[in-house]
Amino acid sequence: MEMDNRFDDHGAKVVRRELEDMIASRPRDQIAPLPQIGMA
Repeated sequence: MEMDNRFDDHGAKVVRRELEDMIASRPRDQIAPLPQIGMA
């Protein structure tokens, strides 16, 4: 239910950096593509 975009908020800069580092440290997940069904 959070509605405030704090992406560029300088007060949240440290938290943003920590979250970006967590995402960057994850291994690249390998997900097999779904089979095509019909004409899609």
